[in-house]
Amino acid sequence: MRYMKQKGMDWTIMTDSDEYVLFNYIHEKEENRSLYDTIRRGVTADDIDKERDRYETYRKRLPSMSLKATVADFLHQEKMRMKCIKFPGLQFTSYESEKSAVYKGVPENAGVNPYQLVTLRHRKAGNRQGIFSKTMVDVSQGTFDDYSMESNFNIHNPNKLLCGLNGHSGSSQDYISAIFRLHHYRTGTWESFIERSQDRRANMTVDRFMERNVEPHLIDDDIRPWLAWFIEKIGKEEAKRLLFQPLSQ
Repeated sequence: MRYMKQKGMDWTIMTDSDEYVLFNYIHEKEENRSLYDTIRRGVTADDIDKERDRYETYRKRLPSMSLKATVADFLHQEKMRMKCIKFPGLQFTSYESEKSAVYKGVPENAGVNPYQLVTLRHRKAGNRQGIFSKTMVDVSQGTFDDYSMESNFNIHNPNKLLCGLNGHSGSSQDYISAIFRLHHYRTGTWESFIERSQDRRANMTVDRFMERNVEPHLIDDDIRPWLAWFIEKIGKEEAKRLLFQPLSQ
């Protein structure tokens, strides 16, 4: 973060390579308002209700993916002068969907196999709740001393001074009051899972695979429009060179 601040950056996201940030669009029937993240430190249900009321107006006016608005666009447009924004993770499973659903929205003659893209292949997810969270920090704020090693905590909360304290298991963000959310494709296919031989936390067994593979409770396709927008923005040939060809190797 000190490096990004030195380079004059502002919002800096702290995520892993199997995680993607997008707008937390409202899915009212799938959001349980009676469910509170009780592991958050020093936060009551009344506090969370106030957060939900405050950020509901933001969630109601989130731009559609079809408008080609990015998270960065929204942050700058809303002039959100917060130092740290936390967002909950939605866990996706490796349970497969029917082929027509996987190909839905994929531009014709694009030369891409959507089964090679986790954001298109894996559509089934666990419950919408704040099991874990990640952050983005506006490094344009504060001083260099604010980003010292003493303030570092972990990937779920990279700076205790700017982001406050987390609860147990890296969670500190209520799902319903979040403007953004993170899609976590924590398992993927069996083939991709066993390739993680350098992951010190992983015991590459079927039992471990199934343990990480959450039960599906819903289908979420909010992220799907990104591919058509990506191809439109840089062109088919450049998209093929940057993305499709490396995936096919």
